[in-house]
Amino acid sequence: MRFNVFFWLLCYGWVAGCRPDPDARRFGVIFFYNDKEYFIETPSFTEGTVTAPPQPDDFSSAIIFGYRNGYYYGMEAEKEKLIRYRTVGNELVVEKELSYKGTPWSYYSSWHNWLDDNTLLMGTTNGDGKEFDYAIINVTDMQFLAKGKLDLPSPGPKEHYGGIFAQHRGDRLYVGYSLYEGFRSPVPAQDTTYLATIAYPSMKTVGIQKDTRSTWPGGYYLHGSFSFVNDDAIYFMTEPGGRTHNHPTARSGIYRIPAGQDLLDSTYFFPIADKQTEEAYELFPLGRGKALTKVIANRRVTQYMDYLHKHVVEYYVLDLKTRTRKKLPLPLDELEFVQNVLADGDDVYIAVNTGDEESTIWKYDLKKGTLTKGIHIPGRVYHLNRLPD
Repeated sequence: MRFNVFFWLLCYGWVAGCRPDPDARRFGVIFFYNDKEYFIETPSFTEGTVTAPPQPDDFSSAIIFGYRNGYYYGMEAEKEKLIRYRTVGNELVVEKELSYKGTPWSYYSSWHNWLDDNTLLMGTTNGDGKEFDYAIINVTDMQFLAKGKLDLPSPGPKEHYGGIFAQHRGDRLYVGYSLYEGFRSPVPAQDTTYLATIAYPSMKTVGIQKDTRSTWPGGYYLHGSFSFVNDDAIYFMTEPGGRTHNHPTARSGIYRIPAGQDLLDSTYFFPIADKQTEEAYELFPLGRGKALTKVIANRRVTQYMDYLHKHVVEYYVLDLKTRTRKKLPLPLDELEFVQNVLADGDDVYIAVNTGDEESTIWKYDLKKGTLTKGIHIPGRVYHLNRLPD
């Protein structure tokens, strides 16, 4: 949908004598519709109507994985390039590119971190799970600052790295992983979570910790959300469920690395799903010491394809301090590793896929604990973002 000129001018105060609304907002949505990708800008997630533009955007060949300060970032796999996009109305326009030829990259078992507003860290196990590669990029100039391999112990002949997460804090990068026999192997992942502490910017490993309270830290996908920093403490989740690589006894839960420390908090593990009846996936920071996760009741899944095609997800708000959870009365959603949750102050927006080609955005008031039904999106949402005012 394209706003008509008068509406656009009115909203942004370009009409003579019109003052911009100090409470005005700009939000961006990326969604799939008829197997094509679209971007739209909207002033509200709770009021108005959104329709798909007449033509899909030309970024459909890229995987949009990141957003920072008004710019989107995507990987174009076939042409092997990292692309920075700017928003122009209801379009994402290529602004600058960086050739990724010769630099390891994979959509799976990978991560990205923002070291600051201008510096992006990307890491991957390069698809085969045998070694970690990284690249540090200046996104202003779109140039590599450094790239190489992490000096972590190599897996055994039949082992691979799995369940990847990474989180940067200060002069440290923390990389979590488990070991398993490969995606196609029916053998469960090993019982251990490994946490590597890596000095930044030297990228040298200074220590590796093992913990057996859970396994499979993080997930598969480059744009999934599995960890965050809250009050300088790092929180990250484990996903030992059937969608990733099922473990018979390990529980989905949250670990904590306390502020100013490199080791896991031995007194803190927050089980966020009952292993006998539930699994949890993805972790989104909300503020006020809260987070959001996606929980699947095991009874809703009878075969692997149910994870991909059925509505099986329920949303839970997690209190990181009291280690309690609250179920939100939302419709069942599909399990997709996407950025469909946005915290904007005390307003939390959640895009729920209610059908093959439609989603509804709900607003959860973090302070009041109330839900409000918002706008309808004609497609499956995989990015919600607050754009610069």
